[in-house]
Amino acid sequence: MKLGIGILNLELEWILLLEQIGVPYSILNYANFSEDAKDFPVLILKDLGEISTFNLNQYVSSGGVIITDAKTAEKNFNLPKKNNYVKYLATNEKLFQENIFCDIYRKFTFTKKSNLIINETGKELFYFNNIGEGILAVIPQEFIKSITDIKAMRKKFPSAFGKKYVSEKVAKVSKGKIRIIIHKLFEYIFQLKRLPFLTKWNFPENNKNIFCFRVDTDYSSIEQIYNLYKTCEKHQIKASWFIETKSIENELQIFNQFNNQEFGYHCFRHKISSSYQKNLDDINHGLELLKNIGINPKGYAAPYGEWNENLNKALEHFNFFYSSEFCFDYDNLPSFPIVGKDFSKVLQIPIHPISVGRLSRTQHTKDEMLQYFLDIINEKLYFDEPIIFYTHPFQNRFELFDELFIELKKLKIRNYSFIEYAKWWKERLALEWDVDYQNNKIIINTSNCNENFLCKVRLPNGDVFIEPITNGEIGYKNKLENEIIYDKKLNYSELRKFDINLLKEEIIFRLRRLKQ
Repeated sequence: MKLGIGILNLELEWILLLEQIGVPYSILNYANFSEDAKDFPVLILKDLGEISTFNLNQYVSSGGVIITDAKTAEKNFNLPKKNNYVKYLATNEKLFQENIFCDIYRKFTFTKKSNLIINETGKELFYFNNIGEGILAVIPQEFIKSITDIKAMRKKFPSAFGKKYVSEKVAKVSKGKIRIIIHKLFEYIFQLKRLPFLTKWNFPENNKNIFCFRVDTDYSSIEQIYNLYKTCEKHQIKASWFIETKSIENELQIFNQFNNQEFGYHCFRHKISSSYQKNLDDINHGLELLKNIGINPKGYAAPYGEWNENLNKALEHFNFFYSSEFCFDYDNLPSFPIVGKDFSKVLQIPIHPISVGRLSRTQHTKDEMLQYFLDIINEKLYFDEPIIFYTHPFQNRFELFDELFIELKKLKIRNYSFIEYAKWWKERLALEWDVDYQNNKIIINTSNCNENFLCKVRLPNGDVFIEPITNGEIGYKNKLENEIIYDKKLNYSELRKFDINLLKEEIIFRLRRLKQ
């Protein structure tokens, strides 16, 4: 048996999610489906074509698991479907131990007999049921497609302090939570089937997590920039600086004094455009200024975290290795965005989008800001997501970062620059493997010999191991002890109800942006 996923009619959205999650998967074809499907405990199926309902029922009844959409379930399993607009999803205790809150904002097609994962009105939208010895799971058709959404909106983020929330304009759809829901669904299915569940580890070497620190320099004085650098230097933090070139055009040489830092490009004019040519011109102008002082950025972070397809096209033109825009994605693992019918050539690195400036506006004290970031660190450790924060030097708060860096050192979390993590992630994507399960032994098949790449092995009894992805049998040598406790309680309706203050913030933001 293969400890992985078999998938028929592979779509770009599923490729993106499966690669982020890191589960072994294989693409099946119609010709050999009946024979090949037997090797996999879980199948993802859509548009079944000539595959007979008998074959599907036989597979499930004998212990297999099928994950499909509502349209396919109606046609092949006689489960009637219906439509409903969905503002957000919230997990319930039938399947998930965690409170997971996922913004969607679109119409869903789901089976009428759905029995888990609710929307804002309490209606259940996902179906999970036994058929014989197996399981049929039906997810709304539009759920996976939602990760292609590129709209942004101003949202509230929960906080235990200040005004009990903090706001920022970010991606409208919670792409990271879509990934987590699918990941947890896989994990739960493998546990029910009493099978080990393996995924590529999300961090280099034997790191339990990593920390990246992004600095956008817009509106900051040379003194503020230098003071933040000295704070980083004191703690040996390798920050990734995204340089706005217009306001300090004649003082850019300051960055030549910085040691062991990464330099990326932010902007010349602090504004992106819907025009490809205007984006091209701005980037070219700023890059020329940086080139004159010997800086050749490989990374980009857009003003206000905004993203559009013409910006992506301009970034591809200049061969940027990665970019980082929280209006496209936030609180997630890296991915190559889907643009049209293909993947972008520019890796997207999501961050946690709340800065000290946003916390200050919602009446957080310095100590409360520190605790807010420590709570986010705990959440990142639980979900195996990289810890990536950002700031602007003009927001000051250098003493806060002094304390935060100390806490990260106590936790033994290693610091990486964006470009280091981006290069490693691209290598992770390229790593090919599959996993056999024979006589209760896990056997990895791969050409990889680099122990820089690990996998997370979750056994049916709950034990978790972090092991090298190298050819041969898993040795169970590196048990993960003391898994993180995550018990965040969320008031979903309060977070997403209309708030006049958010509307005021958005109006002020748009007026300010028009003047730039």
